Amino acid sequence: MLILVDNTAFRINAFAVNFDETWKPFSITDSALLHATLCLVAQHEDLLAGRESEENLFHKGEVMRLMNGRLRESGREISDADVTTVAMLVVLEVRLSFSHFAVMGWLTCGL
Repeated sequence: MLILVDNTAFRINAFAVNFDETWKPFSITDSALLHATLCLVAQHEDLLAGRESEENLFHKGEVMRLMNGRLRESGREISDADVTTVAMLVVLEVRLSFSHFAVMGWLTCGL
């Protein structure tokens, strides 16, 4: 399901610049980065639907588990995929925070 959404939702998403040519090949080079990408897609769908799905939580949990393991490894060099994955976690949290603020604003305005 997410792969289908992945191929369609990002075509109109401002975060996805040159998704097919650049991002998709890069995102499949690393398991944590792939889970972060799938989490972003699931979160986008969840925000549109007004829910939080198991897919979103699963992929976010996998990203955190994988990155936690990597950061605990002594002597391991930080890769571009690691930095990108952590940056995506930040984007995910910021998007989620802004969506909650927007909903709260609508509720207090009586919308």
